[in-house]
Amino acid sequence: MERGTPAGEYQPAFQPAGLDTALQWAVDAIKVGHWMPMRDLLADTGTSWAPRTSHSQVLGSAAAGTHVVRQRLDEEPGSGDTLMMHARVSAELVLRAYRPQGADVCSYLPATDLDMRPLYGFALTSWETGFGDIFLQPDLTAWWPVTGAHRTDGDTSRDIREVIVLADAHHLQASPVEVSPRQVLRRQLQRLEFSWGLTAKAGLECEFTVFRGPQDDAVHTLRPLGTYSGDYALHHPLHQGQFLRELEDGLTGAGLPREAVKTEADPGQKEVTFRYGPAMAAADHHTLFKHLARQTADWTQKTATFMAAPTTATSNGLHLHLSLWRQGHPALSHNGGDTLSETGQHALHSQSDGWYSLVALRLAGLLRHRVVCTMYESRAGDRSLGAHDDEWDGVIVRCGEQSPGGSGRPAAIRTTCSPVQGTCCCFPVASSTR
Repeated sequence: MERGTPAGEYQPAFQPAGLDTALQWAVDAIKVGHWMPMRDLLADTGTSWAPRTSHSQVLGSAAAGTHVVRQRLDEEPGSGDTLMMHARVSAELVLRAYRPQGADVCSYLPATDLDMRPLYGFALTSWETGFGDIFLQPDLTAWWPVTGAHRTDGDTSRDIREVIVLADAHHLQASPVEVSPRQVLRRQLQRLEFSWGLTAKAGLECEFTVFRGPQDDAVHTLRPLGTYSGDYALHHPLHQGQFLRELEDGLTGAGLPREAVKTEADPGQKEVTFRYGPAMAAADHHTLFKHLARQTADWTQKTATFMAAPTTATSNGLHLHLSLWRQGHPALSHNGGDTLSETGQHALHSQSDGWYSLVALRLAGLLRHRVVCTMYESRAGDRSLGAHDDEWDGVIVRCGEQSPGGSGRPAAIRTTCSPVQGTCCCFPVASSTR
């Protein structure tokens, strides 16, 4: 295709043997919705790299505005040429949709409730100040192909359905929206690095509950996907195994660094664990994972929820493993041992050493800021706070209203011993897992 030619408009090129009339014929057929000339041309082209690449690029550009490749995929789902053309068209659509300046959206999006209703009292946007526009600037370092199951005549096949690209919110004047989640995290990570020379790493374990039936049915029946505890089970009933396999395939197809996908203690409860890595990447992966989990549930006629307590049984938790590093080494321990490094001593305002002192200091900070960590505050009545020993969870922090029979929401703090020392905080953060 000649330079400067609009996408989808093929201009015949002069070849030593004359005009490429077969390609022109295939392009004309695509425009009127016929895919067989495209198939025949690719078959006649053979396996020679140069003409095959040239033909498929032109055909993909022409087919991006039609449904001919989808029609051919339905007729010949196992054909190598069909899959190649599907990839070509998918890439062409992504390139056409990309806008360097971003996409404009209404600024009410960060200020809604779970039902997407605009709320009052936000500085960014509200009923009082009006609803303007913000721009979503795509971050081309944060994109993933999303694979899914589509059904044809009762058979299930897999194909790439879409590409998800995360974006950063900006005002019309190009300044970042400071209250957007990625910008909040980015700002804190930058302060950590510029002020202390530290980087943060995080590992996430996320629990959620899956119910039988699509969302419209599940909201009325609430039948968990399972009738007993499947914690660490090797064998799962057919309906659970199908969901777990689909989810694993989706996570793998997107390239997310998963460690484990397993059933949990409560009927219908699942847990996905991701490998330790940079904090921003961990947050991005968590966002995409939640999308994939809900989408997989929908494809398999089920409903997934990340509510902290969708039932009166075992609650869902978000386990956050966090550590500070400097130049590739843990920053709070001295040479990876049991004593505090100089950074750890200054950061915690203590000259104490030893594993017990280190753990005590960590727990003291967590206990002091427990309410902020749990993103939960009682707005009426007396508040109660207590910490007590427990066989399973170690130290449990409870913060909530003083009510008969009520003990607030639990937040477990676990510590590990040398040589793999660390702290795991299990807070019921409904706002981050909804």
